[in-house]
Amino acid sequence: TVKSLKVDSRNDKIQLDKVVAVRGYSSFSNIMVDSMLDRIDLELNYGNLMINSVNSNFSLVNLISKTADVNISLDMGSYFTAELTGREDRMFLTRNFMGMNKTRDVDNDKIITLTGKVGMIKPKESQLRIEGESGEITVYLEDGGGITNKN
Repeated sequence: TVKSLKVDSRNDKIQLDKVVAVRGYSSFSNIMVDSMLDRIDLELNYGNLMINSVNSNFSLVNLISKTADVNISLDMGSYFTAELTGREDRMFLTRNFMGMNKTRDVDNDKIITLTGKVGMIKPKESQLRIEGESGEITVYLEDGGGITNKN
């Protein structure tokens, strides 16, 4: 288990099994995390980020993606406040996200922001924030159904 990792990556392939906290910057890199336990705070420029399992008691997922694809899977039992911004035609979410408030960018009507609380209510409320400029954003919450295009 990696306790804390600061990333400053360019043109790399990074594979992590289990990590408590990750922060930093990535450009043209492919990052794969098998299990994220607490927090991730990354700025991504091109490339790909895949997180196979985000612990249900995570504190923070904060991702700013210029053009990278983001694919994360949140464990069953997660409860969080979410803010997801990106191109509507490149955002893929499980049905748990369907009740969120949706607003359109005034300058570009292809960009939407979804806000709201998602998951099974419990005392610990986590934060999920993903801002994607043009890459795909895929978020899967395990106690939902299949992936749905959020149109």
